[in-house]
Amino acid sequence: MSAYAMLIDNVVPPSVRESPNPEPMLRFLETWKDTLPPSALASILENMVMPELVAAADSWSPTWWTEPASV
Repeated sequence: MSAYAMLIDNVVPPSVRESPNPEPMLRFLETWKDTLPPSALASILENMVMPELVAAADSWSPTWWTEPASV
């Protein structure tokens, strides 16, 4: 792993993780996804984004939907 990749892996995920609001995370990923080392991007997606998506899906209650789903 290059020095740059190690720096990014050690600095970026902890900084991004601190934000409780998903908007800064989305802006960060949209801006930097093409320049981040693959290991840093994978770490952010696996350890920060995916748990949030799973939690949102688990807590979703579609009882308000009034029309049957069409296939």
